[in-house]
Amino acid sequence: MHGGDINQAYLLRSADRSYFVKCNDADCALDMLSKEGDALCVIAKHNVIKVPEVILTGHVDQIAFLVLEYIETKAPTDLFWESFGEQLASFHRIKQNQFGWPYNNYIGTLRQSNELHSAWPSFYAQERLEPQLAEARDQGLLSQTDLAYGQNLIAKIGVICPDEPPSLLHGDLWSGNFIVASKDLPVLIDPAPYFGHREMDLAMSLIFGGFDVLFYQTYQAFFPLHPGFDERCEIYQLYYLLVHLNLFGTGYHRQVSAILKKYG
Repeated sequence: MHGGDINQAYLLRSADRSYFVKCNDADCALDMLSKEGDALCVIAKHNVIKVPEVILTGHVDQIAFLVLEYIETKAPTDLFWESFGEQLASFHRIKQNQFGWPYNNYIGTLRQSNELHSAWPSFYAQERLEPQLAEARDQGLLSQTDLAYGQNLIAKIGVICPDEPPSLLHGDLWSGNFIVASKDLPVLIDPAPYFGHREMDLAMSLIFGGFDVLFYQTYQAFFPLHPGFDERCEIYQLYYLLVHLNLFGTGYHRQVSAILKKYG
């Protein structure tokens, strides 16, 4: 999540190895970090894109921790962006029959509901937009007009968004959630995964300035999107902007309100 780190992070070095340690003392911290570790292990088993090795999850008193392999980073090159686009396309080709995940997880510190659905419009409406709209309403962050636009948009999702089999998603794919390892190797970190519409990952990647154009060109070459993604992109970004609104406050209201008005 962009807008503020929710964890404290430490680098630990031993004689022969270094470790990256995430710590958090929130009430949900142990569950949140345990599920992050589980997600990294699931992604690793598919062996299509690298993630840090999970070493240990646990807690000391009220502080939960997740110990990961430490990976040295470098600046991205053209080769990196091409590799990242190709590998994400391969990652999105991992499919299952239903949208969702075996259990609920987190986006930032907010709970992310992942009940299984057979259709994308119902999943996106009921598991993504409706919970975040309700949270924003309860915090007084959206007007009644905003909320009415939101319900109108939800009713249109099945018409606007193309049907596709569920893809394995990173779930929070912005520039802070990947690193460039040696030999230009892409590494995913901080996943919030589920099986969903792959345009969600691409839309999230574009919110805060986007990735290098080579990334998108390579992705399209290996796994083309349905025509019209540019017109749908903001609808997918709405979920992530609602999450940021609920986590970080009114600074995100203008963007959320504009999307709701435009499509609702």
